[in-house]
Amino acid sequence: MSFWVFYFFKYFIKSRFLNLKEPILGGFKITHRCNLKCYHCPFWERDEGELGYNQVIDMLNKMHNIGVRILIFEGGEPFIWKEGDKTLIDVINYAKRKFFSFQ
Repeated sequence: MSFWVFYFFKYFIKSRFLNLKEPILGGFKITHRCNLKCYHCPFWERDEGELGYNQVIDMLNKMHNIGVRILIFEGGEPFIWKEGDKTLIDVINYAKRKFFSFQ
């Protein structure tokens, strides 16, 4: 049996019978920057600072520690995020080791 099957079975038992709730799905807005200016989207209008690579990794670790196993990278446009020579690809390579699935 795969590890993730065991994990989800354990998650089901804990949440259903012990009423212990933890998040299993998490969305992470890695940047608000975007190369589009869609009328319906508020993200490109925000002028918030971006997290550095180490801060992103710390956030992924925190999400993993509270139970998140399925991760969604959101934004603005996540592919725009960059710090020095680190890009979203580096973050994805790290996430592969921590999460069952990510998008």
